[in-house]
Amino acid sequence: MLFKKLVLAACAFGSLTSAHAGGGAKPFLIISDIDDTIKITNVLDKDKAVENGLFGDRTFLGMAELYQELASNGGMKAAPVVYMSGSPPILLGEIRKMLVGGHKFPDGNFRLRDWLKTKDVYSFKSAGMLALHAIFAKSKTVFVELGDDTERDMDVYHDYIKAHPGKTAA
Repeated sequence: MLFKKLVLAACAFGSLTSAHAGGGAKPFLIISDIDDTIKITNVLDKDKAVENGLFGDRTFLGMAELYQELASNGGMKAAPVVYMSGSPPILLGEIRKMLVGGHKFPDGNFRLRDWLKTKDVYSFKSAGMLALHAIFAKSKTVFVELGDDTERDMDVYHDYIKAHPGKTAA
């Protein structure tokens, strides 16, 4: 699964950088899941997910560097990053400290799921995508979406792409 993520992210980065080189670049926003995309959480194993969510600080090798490179936007204006996760908001400080302070991921906007208001991750992330779309709908900004296959990230992104063609770069 890690190899598949790195290949997809590398393809996304390649298409973005070649667009910049050709002068056809559009501004982009990086939208990323956290758990099992960049942070090793094991969300499908609820006991491990709780343990890793509260105490784990391991990330997938090379992901911080990849995100730094994507966010640097080839030396142009830095691309903003939105981290969207099913983790509860009470963990925000620890997650930010671990990812940004400890592992040097680019800082960004963290959107975490309020477990009392939204019961499932798909609904939370779909609503998050629509909220971001509302903000960027009239701009030329396109989305670069990064996720994994444990909490339906690909379903969320696929449904968004179908509903809003042309707003996704990768």
